[in-house]
Amino acid sequence: MTSRRVAVLLANLLFVSVAANLFLAGWISSQSFYRPPPPSGPLAGIDRLMKERLSKDGYERIHALIEQVRPHFHEMESGTRITREKMIEALEAPQFDKPAFDEALAEIMRTRNEFDSWTIHNASEALQLLGRDDRRAVGRIIERGPLGPPGPPPPPR
Repeated sequence: MTSRRVAVLLANLLFVSVAANLFLAGWISSQSFYRPPPPSGPLAGIDRLMKERLSKDGYERIHALIEQVRPHFHEMESGTRITREKMIEALEAPQFDKPAFDEALAEIMRTRNEFDSWTIHNASEALQLLGRDDRRAVGRIIERGPLGPPGPPPPPR
């Protein structure tokens, strides 16, 4: 092989190597750019629906309520997560620990009931300040439910 042929061969190999490396680098780096966004949570969905369907004044009042509820919601969620771990421990114990399971379940119910009671009280205070059209829109959102309008029932088995 002549030195010219060796130079052309090396240049071609270098070109293929650079192209392959750039392709791999692009493919690997693109994996971090195209991840789906983290879930926004139920409060963000409610906030978005209210913004779309209420008057500006009505939305501002409900948004203030949502922002007031948000820290309590996260506190309740973290409390029930810890209690759920206790339930799982009771379930996975060599011998089922019924008293521990029942106590954890009762604690989850107490936490949820306290949060729901607090939220309902504050929501009723905010809702009484809304106009009729905004209250009607809130009613339609409640009717719709958290997962959207109900679909047809599942087929019988």
